[in-house]
Amino acid sequence: MLSACTRVFHTPELLEAVLAQLPRKDLLFAQRVSRHFQSSVKSSPSLQQALFFRAAPLKDPKAWIINPFLRKTFLPWFAFSRTSQDIETIELLDWTLDDKKRQAFLYKDASWRKMLVLQPPPKKLSIVEFCHGQCADSAREANISFEEKDSQSVTMDAVYDITEEHICGEQVSDFGLSILDSETGPQITLYLRFTVQCCVDDWNYFPHSLKSQSAARYTLQSVNFVKMKAKDDDSWSGRRLDMEWTTGLTQKRGGVDSNEFKKWQKTQKRQRERVLLS
Repeated sequence: MLSACTRVFHTPELLEAVLAQLPRKDLLFAQRVSRHFQSSVKSSPSLQQALFFRAAPLKDPKAWIINPFLRKTFLPWFAFSRTSQDIETIELLDWTLDDKKRQAFLYKDASWRKMLVLQPPPKKLSIVEFCHGQCADSAREANISFEEKDSQSVTMDAVYDITEEHICGEQVSDFGLSILDSETGPQITLYLRFTVQCCVDDWNYFPHSLKSQSAARYTLQSVNFVKMKAKDDDSWSGRRLDMEWTTGLTQKRGGVDSNEFKKWQKTQKRQRERVLLS
């Protein structure tokens, strides 16, 4: 005769109800217990929503939060400090500490690539690229729709891949992620900035590659950019652009404020120094 515990674990509705009580982190790791647990989590729409693998319904356009798993792994993207982030900041992340961690993170089927950036998620990722030149500035913009994709919402693979190619491909570059309220739900925009370096003869891809091994990697070349025009003139000659942006990220919504971000930077730099000394 089966025990009460065994009967619960083999009744899909009861097991789902039990797993739903777990904190998100424990729910994610519960999939390692057994294939049965893994199958139960993957087949449950509510549990998939809790783990940010499936879109939650939009009830309140302003009631959104960022993915806590992504926040820890991709902290610079969720900082709402006034400074933009560059490649040196990315190199402070834990998974870049050694080649073994880096390879595991950049594995082609890494689960983070399928995760939604926030809940409830937007269905479109906007991209704005600023270029600062000696004679003038220029800008272009694009939108990537996810409605026809499996996720039907913005996933972290697009945000990461496009950022990675930008900061590793341009010598002087940075980025920022903006999430703003709208009547139809949160709107997410990835801002990319770079400066044209006329005095540099050659610039190679960053030596410690951060490129994902996924065959479905997003690239800037595949993005349909449209050149942004000046407000009162079609010509960019001699123009300087306002390259700042705003965001609706707050601590309550899972964002990282300037004090927490500076503390994180100092901690990560000390950790790197200890590794080098050892």
